[in-house]
Amino acid sequence: MLTRNSQRIALPILLAVFGSAVVPCHAHAADSPGIARRDADLDNLLTQKARDIFERVKLVDGQARSRRVDVVADIGKGVVTISLDRSFLPDNHGPSYEDQASEINFGLLYWAEQVAPFSSVIHLYDGKPAEYYFPEIKAADDAAREAGEAIRQGRARGGSGMAFVAAGHGYFYSYKDNDWVTSRDEWNGVSEGLLTPHYADSLKAVIEQRSQMPVVRPRVQGMGTTHAPSGKEWRTIAARYAIAEQYPGERHIWNTYANSTLFE
Repeated sequence: MLTRNSQRIALPILLAVFGSAVVPCHAHAADSPGIARRDADLDNLLTQKARDIFERVKLVDGQARSRRVDVVADIGKGVVTISLDRSFLPDNHGPSYEDQASEINFGLLYWAEQVAPFSSVIHLYDGKPAEYYFPEIKAADDAAREAGEAIRQGRARGGSGMAFVAAGHGYFYSYKDNDWVTSRDEWNGVSEGLLTPHYADSLKAVIEQRSQMPVVRPRVQGMGTTHAPSGKEWRTIAARYAIAEQYPGERHIWNTYANSTLFE
C-alpha cells in the first residue's frame, strides 16, 4: 500500500503506464477545506478499469450491459462510487448478485488502492442505490440494525448479552432448480457454506473465552444425523430448517420475506 505522501508520485506513474496524457491536478482537504479530495485523472483511470470489468463480468438473471459506467473516487472518505444505468439491475438481490458485486468491487479497489486507502464501493443505478429498487432488502437491513441497537441498549442496562454466530447458508431447497443446492457454487472443490462452520467453531470458542457470554449456533452441529427431506447430513443444511423444526409456528423468523425470489 502506498502512503498518502507518495500519492503525487504514484498517480502520474500509473497514468503514464496506462496512457493518460492529462497532467494530474490534486485537490487536497488542506488546500480546499470544503471540497472533497478528488483527482480527475484518478477518476478517469478508475472509469477505464471499471468499464473493462463491466464488459467482461458474467451477468446474472435480468441484467444487461450498462450503457453508462462512470467512477468518482473520494480520497478523503475512502469511497469509490460507480454510476450505472438501470439495465444492470438483476431480477433479485440474491447471492449471485452479491458475488458479482464483490468481484467488481475487489477488481476496482485493486487499482484505487495503488494511490490511496479506500474502504468501500457504492453502486448507483440511475443515481439510486440497489436498495431503492429492492425495498425488502432495506427493510431487512433496517430491522437488523434496530434489533442490534436494542441488544446494545440491553447490555448497557446490565447483563453479559448473547452472541449469534452463523456459519453460512448450507444446503437449501431451490424451487427454481427443484433440488437441494448451496447459495454459492464450489470453487476448487470447496463450498463456502460447508467450510465456514469450522471457522465458526473457532470464533465461538474465542467469544466464550474473552467475553464470557453464551454463543448460539443456529445450524445443527452434530455429525451422523440425516436431514430426511434432503438425504444429506443435518450439519450441512441451512440454519432456517433447524430453526423451523424448533419453532415451526414462528415463520417470520425462518421463512423468506413475502414475495421473495431470493432462495426460490
